[in-house]
Amino acid sequence: QVERAEQLAELRRQYKSIFSNTRGVSEHPYIIKKKIEHLVGVRLDWQNRLTIPMYNQYRELVGLQKILDDGTKRFGFGSQPSGAVYPIIASGVKLGQCSLIIVVEGYASGSSLYKFISAMYPDENVCVLVAFSAANLYPVYELYRAHVICCDNDETSIRAARSAPKF
Repeated sequence: QVERAEQLAELRRQYKSIFSNTRGVSEHPYIIKKKIEHLVGVRLDWQNRLTIPMYNQYRELVGLQKILDDGTKRFGFGSQPSGAVYPIIASGVKLGQCSLIIVVEGYASGSSLYKFISAMYPDENVCVLVAFSAANLYPVYELYRAHVICCDNDETSIRAARSAPKF
């Protein structure tokens, strides 16, 4: 177990190094296709792939999601997506201060939903947690005691939603 902990620590150092060498993004084919207007924390790597950090409940960087020009999504080597999130939240607001926590599958959905909800309720602290996959929606919902799950309208997402315990 000590060896596994050391491997995970080394992977986290590598993720930090990779993410620190990314650059800001304003345009990318995926951003244009999905009409993402609210870019928060997304960066471009040296191969022009969108790079989204994945954090566990202790705010440790546990992986990176890469999105290619055509929308193909890949997790970086050794990423630990189970329970991992990317929080979209107002600057300076802590998760514990949020009056509404919403879990979504992907960054495009999360970004759009955050923009819409925060505009509708400007006095509320809204947090949208990107769960990165349908299978991770309910674990993230439970782990962060979220209020709402928003899944994609596809077979995989609907199956995952139906298999989750009723709440």
